Amino acid sequence: MPFCGFDKEMLDGLDMFYQGLIKAIERKTKEKKTTPESTINTEINEMDEFIGELDNLKNQNDQQALKGAAHLAQAFYKAATNSNPGFEDTYCALASQKKHLRKLFYTTDEIYEKECKKKPNPMKNLVNKLNNMMDE
Repeated sequence: MPFCGFDKEMLDGLDMFYQGLIKAIERKTKEKKTTPESTINTEINEMDEFIGELDNLKNQNDQQALKGAAHLAQAFYKAATNSNPGFEDTYCALASQKKHLRKLFYTTDEIYEKECKKKPNPMKNLVNKLNNMMDE
């Protein structure tokens, strides 16, 4: 991976993170006696507020780590709900998004290592290839 090296355990760790997000939605939905989509929307809104406030956190490393985790969680929820207008099967959409992101991280690493790493402007080329892949 262009930003940190790559190992299968990273994908497994992300799978566990996403599974934890799904379980949190299930738990909060049950506790609040609401719908999964309502719970997800509340979580997204709270994360927006949290991310904005993190600019005031003095420790820059902690700020970056917390923002990264919040952005990852938020992107997971947003992509799942955007791919599932009307929230017909929210949990199915979340599971599908989990698989999509695992494939995205794996594919990004593959493209970088095999096609971009040793060429000029490797990051620009990687992003262009990802964009082209998404357009197909």
